[in-house]
Amino acid sequence: MKKFFKILVVLSMLFAAGHNLSAQWYYGGGIAGGFYLGRGGIGFVPEIGYRFTPHLSAGAQAGYIYDNGKSYNTHRIIASPYLRAQYVVGRFLHLYADLFAQYNHLTYKYPDHTTTAEPFKTGLAPGLAIPMGGRSYFTARIGYLGYSNYGGWDYHISSSDVYLGFAIGF
Repeated sequence: MKKFFKILVVLSMLFAAGHNLSAQWYYGGGIAGGFYLGRGGIGFVPEIGYRFTPHLSAGAQAGYIYDNGKSYNTHRIIASPYLRAQYVVGRFLHLYADLFAQYNHLTYKYPDHTTTAEPFKTGLAPGLAIPMGGRSYFTARIGYLGYSNYGGWDYHISSSDVYLGFAIGF
């Protein structure tokens, strides 16, 4: 299990190395994985964007996440365009907010049948970036304030809404 997480961290860092924090176009994304009480999952979510100014960018994420449940498996395809506003608080803290729309296509595979769902959510997701020296950044985002077609209007915070990342610019 430790080997898996080490490989996951190395792949995430290599994928994040694609971020170019000083150029107008940037790319990167994330790789996720986890295991809990006989359940597990893995995901791959690349990202591409264009920086209009140092404080405004737009981009999109698209990806695939597989989740192995106790009684069923979930296959999720994600597409999520966003508009990002960034505010530099000081040398060591950058705050940002993503105005996003996220479409998911879910396939639930049970032993005896398969069902699908198409949840959609839109809203504002707050985050922060901490410069680590040079052009590398630690990023974090949790939750969102917005609307979903499966829960209505709310502010949603849970462990499934936590995003931690690392970006390196060349």
